[in-house]
Amino acid sequence: MARLHALSVVQRRQLQAWEQLLSRPMGIDLEPCAYCGLPASTIDHVPPQSVRAALVAQNIAHRYKFVEVPACRECNSAILGPRGGWTVVERRNYVKKALRRRYAAVLRIPDWTDRELSEMAAGLAQYIQVGINARELTRQRIEFRGATY
Repeated sequence: MARLHALSVVQRRQLQAWEQLLSRPMGIDLEPCAYCGLPASTIDHVPPQSVRAALVAQNIAHRYKFVEVPACRECNSAILGPRGGWTVVERRNYVKKALRRRYAAVLRIPDWTDRELSEMAAGLAQYIQVGINARELTRQRIEFRGATY
């Protein structure tokens, strides 16, 4: 049986952000992150701004489509930054690999039946359910297809 680890602050915030996205009132359109689907709070520049001037100076800027896409803070700042590819598809693939590595322990949380959870103390069952929700959120982020840019 895999050990459950306490969710980090980042993981709790992601879970809250995803729940907010799923429970948003009708008529309010929150743009999803182009890489994982969480609500976007930043803009990612593709290719990164740090290399755009060099691409222009080397006269190879025509090879890349300069776009700006919505991104959540974790994908844009913590995972990507100036690395991870110079197209949206390359950057999305990089994010998915990084999410698998970063949340490997969360992805290993086992399934529990309702009967097993009902036999536990309420606090433990709730703790396990939070972990299962985090696992499902992480899976959804990894499987997110996103729009084409």
